[in-house]
Amino acid sequence: MAILKEGVDLLLSLYRAISGSTSSLAPWNAQCRIWVSDLPDRLENGEVYAIGDGEYDWPAAMPCPFGCGNVLEMNLLPDAKSVWSITIDSDRLATLHPSVWKKTGCRSHFFLKRGKVNWV
Repeated sequence: MAILKEGVDLLLSLYRAISGSTSSLAPWNAQCRIWVSDLPDRLENGEVYAIGDGEYDWPAAMPCPFGCGNVLEMNLLPDAKSVWSITIDSDRLATLHPSVWKKTGCRSHFFLKRGKVNWV
């Protein structure tokens, strides 16, 4: 397991050197905030925002946990293509399904389960 972690750390260091990123990939413990209308102007790290009207959720959004500065938005409407589901447990920790994969920019790919980011 230690060898695997060293390999991941080496790859991340190489990526940061090439991309200029200074992200530390700090662990997340994402709480979910429920919003009735638009997202706030500034999203807090470690927070997942679900927007809806109490009956239906529309999108979920969060700052990219890689630290690239982008906002990730996941569609929660079941009739649309590329759809995620969100569950919020009694501790207000969010789980998203399926994984979130940013295919441009920092190219982060992770699962969010009970508020924890699990990198793929």
